Amino acid sequence: MQNQRSELSPKNKYWIPKFRYLELKNFCLQYPEWKSELASLDPLKANLPKISSGNFSDPTNTLVARRLELNKKISLIENCADLSEPSISSWLIKGVTENYTYEYLKYKLDLPAGRDYYYDRYRKFFFILDKKREKPL
Repeated sequence: MQNQRSELSPKNKYWIPKFRYLELKNFCLQYPEWKSELASLDPLKANLPKISSGNFSDPTNTLVARRLELNKKISLIENCADLSEPSISSWLIKGVTENYTYEYLKYKLDLPAGRDYYYDRYRKFFFILDKKREKPL
């Protein structure tokens, strides 16, 4: 695995500021953790902090809120990959969430795209994610 170059020329059509790209990249690297946590959130076994409302806590509400939050983040990444290029979205997701190199995706996972095309779609993914994800205060 290698780190993708963190800054493009401002003349590139998919340019975003360096530190914004790094923020989005780190956001994406949490995707496997979110998927794992979502899969483990069994309503009967969930051990989450309780949301209190008055004199009682509501574990069901806590569970639903966490599942919704995780689903929103997971869907955001998957939708951005589909918008970047539907035909290679599963490889884009692997590349942006697990930091796989083009070579690994091409030769181990049979990515059906050339290097330039893949990295153009990779940059487009982050450009779209930048537009769709709320910027922190």
